[in-house]
Order: sequence, then structure tokens, then C-alpha cells
Amino acid sequence: MDSSYLSVTGTVTAIEMMNTSSNDWCGCSMLITIISPSHGTANLVIAPYTYILEQEPIAVGDTITAFYSATAPMPLIYPPQYRVMAAAKDIAGRNVVLDTFDASLVSGNGLLKLTPDASTRVILPNGQPYSGSLEGRTMLAVYGASTRSIPAIATPSILVVFCCQK
Repeated sequence: MDSSYLSVTGTVTAIEMMNTSSNDWCGCSMLITIISPSHGTANLVIAPYTYILEQEPIAVGDTITAFYSATAPMPLIYPPQYRVMAAAKDIAGRNVVLDTFDASLVSGNGLLKLTPDASTRVILPNGQPYSGSLEGRTMLAVYGASTRSIPAIATPSILVVFCCQK
């Protein structure tokens, strides 16, 4: 199973509201421009349904990681424009990954195995507790340290379970 999601990390250089279009939520989407060491300049479309970890406000100068679908259509423009499913501010000691996890809670790319414990907050994007099965779910996993094995093993502090993807 391959990962269905890719990420881009960069420093925010501009934030602006997007003009209304047929796919826009009445002009409530934002366009965030970042400069990424690995991707160069990129534009991130942040829609009202985009999950922002802990609802942390994003400002110019912040470094963020944004996750987007590897299979979603993208306009062939420069700078590239990604429709973001989830985003998080980069904070020292905090790792964040969005992926679909199998029955053993191994990520789609096989590089991370989650071992939730009693202290792991398992929630829906709206902040409500989730008590269903994690098998086969797309989740945003937030964790600190991990082992150096393949797959790396980590105990997440937060698991955000996405039941439907947009």
C-alpha cells in the first residue's frame, strides 16, 4: 500500500483571501504562499474544511507542513498550487504525518507504525472523541520521538481520524 498523501513544508510569506469561484466556499478559502527548501515557492489552498492542527492560527513567518492528496488533480501552473487536506505549524520535537494506516497501524509507505496508549487523544476533526476502529483509517498522527527502525515505532499524543476525505 502506497501513501495517498504528500506533504510540503515551508515558511509562510503571504496569506490572502481567494476570489469566489464555483469550487470555493463563498470566498472563504485562503491562499497561503510558502517558500520551501525542497519545493521552492508553492501556494496552498486552505478551504473552510481544511483541518488545521489544534486550530493554531497561521501567520506570515510561521513554518508549516501541509498535506495534500497525491491523486488529486492539480493545475499545471507555477508556482504549484496544492489543495490542502490538513496542515500543522512546525514545532520543535513535534512530528506530524497524514496517512492511511493498515490493520497493524503501519502507514501506507511502511515507514511508521503507531502504538497508541491510554494517553493518546483519538479525535475527529471537529474535536469530538472517536472510539471506533483505527484500521484502514486516514489519520493525522502527532508524535514526539520514534525508534530508528523501519518502520519507525511511535506512540502518538494525538490521532485525528478522518472518516471522509475531500
